[in-house]
Amino acid sequence: MPAQLVALTAAVAATNVAVAALTARFDRIEDQLALIGNRGVSTINHPIQPRQGILSAPLPPGFPQTLEVLHGMTTASLAPFLAFYGLPLAGTKRNKQRRLAEFLGVLSHFA
Repeated sequence: MPAQLVALTAAVAATNVAVAALTARFDRIEDQLALIGNRGVSTINHPIQPRQGILSAPLPPGFPQTLEVLHGMTTASLAPFLAFYGLPLAGTKRNKQRRLAEFLGVLSHFA
């Protein structure tokens, strides 16, 4: 019985590793799809998709749903998203907006 338990424990551990690898791969694919979709943003009210953060933390509340919202964000409201994405926090409000827009894939549409 102990040998079967050891074998079962090893099988469960291997399955957990495989699931974690698949989850990470899915997250990377989802992130790339968001980036590709954001590059297609064509108007100020077109939806922006969030990208995956550098940590497995949930997206901070208040994500800018459109370019219009991103344009209206304050320095304080930009900070949680810059931190979430591992982007530098220094600079002017305009620098921070452009940095976030670039990361999200909408910089070419950010006037």
